[in-house]
Amino acid sequence: SNRRDIWYGNDMAGVGRLRSEWNQCLLEEVVAGAYTQLLHQAASQLGSGAEYYRLWPTTIPPDPWGILVRALYATLGSCAVLHTRANGGRWISPKEGVFVDPSRPLDPKLQAALEADNVALIDGLPSTICKMFLELCPDMIQMLTPNFVRDWLRKPGPHPAVVQRQQALQLLEYCMEDIIDDDIDSVTQLVGLPLLPLGDGSLARFARKNVADLIQSVYVVDELEGQLLQSQAHLLVDNSIDKELYKRLTAIAIKHTEALNMGPVTDKVLAGLVGHMLPAEWRGKAEVVWSPGAPVATNCHKPSPDSAPVPTQPSREWMCQLWQRLKLCESLRPIAKWTLLPAADGHLCALVSSPNRPPRVIRGAGQWSEKLSAVMDALGCRVLDDTLGVDHPSLAHYVNEATGEGLLRTILGAATSEHSISEALGQCTDAERRELRGYLLQSKWFSGGDGDTG
Repeated sequence: SNRRDIWYGNDMAGVGRLRSEWNQCLLEEVVAGAYTQLLHQAASQLGSGAEYYRLWPTTIPPDPWGILVRALYATLGSCAVLHTRANGGRWISPKEGVFVDPSRPLDPKLQAALEADNVALIDGLPSTICKMFLELCPDMIQMLTPNFVRDWLRKPGPHPAVVQRQQALQLLEYCMEDIIDDDIDSVTQLVGLPLLPLGDGSLARFARKNVADLIQSVYVVDELEGQLLQSQAHLLVDNSIDKELYKRLTAIAIKHTEALNMGPVTDKVLAGLVGHMLPAEWRGKAEVVWSPGAPVATNCHKPSPDSAPVPTQPSREWMCQLWQRLKLCESLRPIAKWTLLPAADGHLCALVSSPNRPPRVIRGAGQWSEKLSAVMDALGCRVLDDTLGVDHPSLAHYVNEATGEGLLRTILGAATSEHSISEALGQCTDAERRELRGYLLQSKWFSGGDGDTG
């Protein structure tokens, strides 16, 4: 008899067929099992390296030996013959491991992040063996994909990789690789990922905007908004991350603002964020005394050394940045409840626009005579500080022009303070009152002049 070959063939009959089927069973049930045990024992002796993986078949030979190779890979599915560095390093079965696409080398930083999160990546597996698993038993193995990582990070429990910000950003970039930014169904696959980087260094979780009103929205900002809203960094997507990544997050936030807990800084949002940055006592006031950078007076006890920094009044630089941003707003109405009009005498005034209550602020800083300025000050009129770039298409509704009519409106607007007009004028000198009368009775106010203060 032939002691070197396996009796095998599909065209046999009788005893020959029985021998062929018997040999096939031996290959599938006995030899494949023995080969599996050989690899299992070799793993502990050789470790995960080239010498060990040379014991693995990397091609499918013609039958009958092809039968053995197919049976071997199927049998290996539940045997601890592959190594992972996750969880301190251990041997696992192919069904427990995560395979990396052999056509695409894994970024070492991404690999470190995944292993830090205990994803059981197969360590050092040659591409030829990975391809064998893909060809012979694709349904048995788990390939590394963005969708797999998204599902992994949604699992409850601790995720060590998320503690390290750079690793979290690596994971976010990978999780977004197959996301189509214009497709809402694709974008919502980010929901549940604890990978949204915020300006204060923390991470938020992507969520649907409509799942619960307790979910706090966060906002994408441009450079100016980022500077203006620094103290609200915990509500802003970090604009210092990779430019392309931030560009994508911004595009998603703008296009899908109604779907995710992430959006742009609209006029309404800006008003709300600015409101958090101003002293609460300023809300609804007609005017307040502004001391840039000074501590905010509160009724609280003196904070301990371990408490948060003492809040301060907004600086002139911040006020200038605010008005740069307000110029872009469609309307100033959302911020009208706050005192944000800077006066040259150090007050901040409310944005008042009402037929029954004209503004108390007027333009023309530096244009008024000394005597007229004294009368205006006694009457409670405020002159706009024009050094901070205060401007807006609708500013005329909140600030009077430096004309006779404008001054009269300003006086009427200021009359709502504790002194009436007559009482205030009584405190002025005769010369100051004559100065006011002379200014208001100039002929140009009645002849269609251009309104210059002259």
